Amino acid sequence: MLRNTLDAIIEEISVGQCRRDITRYWTFRSTVPGPGLRAASHFLAECYRREGIAAEVLPYPADDRTEWVGGRKNSLEWAPRSARLDIVEPCEQARMVCSMADEPLCLVSNSTATPPGGVTAPVVVV
Repeated sequence: MLRNTLDAIIEEISVGQCRRDITRYWTFRSTVPGPGLRAASHFLAECYRREGIAAEVLPYPADDRTEWVGGRKNSLEWAPRSARLDIVEPCEQARMVCSMADEPLCLVSNSTATPPGGVTAPVVVV
């Protein structure tokens, strides 16, 4: 029974189209509220519609005031220009951990912009 279901799914999958869609989706760099997330939402809705599935994008304000899902507030809309995480102390262990230039998706979803000059804070490894 499971094998028949998997075979039916595999028969319908277009590997090339999957690759193209995933590649296109990641180009939106949609980890923060802003133009990238909006573009990714419209792209995904169009993918669903292309397959005959009804889909629409429901906008919501990214104003740091409007509450949704259990009282959470969405951070302000912004478009990241650069980001990096560096270990600065102790000096002998100083190094870059990650950067948006190397890996655009290193920004955590719903992260917020830092003040000019960045932030220095302790890192806790769990």
